[in-house]
Amino acid sequence: MLLSEKKVWDVVNGKITRPQAVEDYPAEEQATLRDTDKRRILKEITEWDEKNEEALRVISFTVIDRLQGPIHWSPQKAPGTSYARYTLPTTSRENTP
Repeated sequence: MLLSEKKVWDVVNGKITRPQAVEDYPAEEQATLRDTDKRRILKEITEWDEKNEEALRVISFTVIDRLQGPIHWSPQKAPGTSYARYTLPTTSRENTP
């Protein structure tokens, strides 16, 4: 499976979730975090985001056009994220109700 070869399958199936941002930690925990901890957390988030984008590219290039709209247009949150991914559908047919 291509997602496994690219080492992003664990991101897709939710086994590896997006790390919690420093701002999302309780105030008392934020106060105890050192700068090295904050940089490590930021690096982990960046690495996860890159894997997530790689997974989306693999899925987008391997799924036929008419099925890409539901993938990109899903109002559901991706596993491990605090946001839903909204992108425009890839064909005009998907833009019509």
